[in-house]
Amino acid sequence: MKLEEPDGFTIDAVYFGDALAFMEAVQEGSPLAVTYYPEINSYRGAESIQVIITDFVVNNDKK
Repeated sequence: MKLEEPDGFTIDAVYFGDALAFMEAVQEGSPLAVTYYPEINSYRGAESIQVIITDFVVNNDKK
């Protein structure tokens, strides 16, 4: 999946938690606040940066 910041910046991301709850939150269309850490993904000799999502909450804050 890809995370997208409000300014349009995107980065590859993975989440190994409750996939059903995460997908339901995404499908609702509300912004999510996520906790993550960066990691270098090595696959078939190619390296790229990705983030590992460790937690999330639906962010309904209208500030």
